[in-house]
Amino acid sequence: MKALFHIDERHKWPLLSMNIKNLLQMSPVMNIAVVINSEAVELFIKSTVKLEPNVKYYLCENSIKTRNLNPNDVLPGTEIVKSGVYQIVLLQNQGYAYIKP
Repeated sequence: MKALFHIDERHKWPLLSMNIKNLLQMSPVMNIAVVINSEAVELFIKSTVKLEPNVKYYLCENSIKTRNLNPNDVLPGTEIVKSGVYQIVLLQNQGYAYIKP
């Protein structure tokens, strides 16, 4: 199974993070991706956000640029993609189920 979490609001991070942990408890080998855009990208710049191992985190470059953030300051373990919305479409076409807490 494949799950795609989408976050675009900073205050939703605790809920999304707990959803991921709960899902991994149910199925530890599940493929999980998180697409981060809009204001939520700020959580992944010079931050102490805890990333789950074996989960792919995609940050929207458009959102990073719009907020004048430095892409060199993103958390290790994340990947910058040109467009978060486009990444969502790609992942859904690969069979990921879309979840937006």
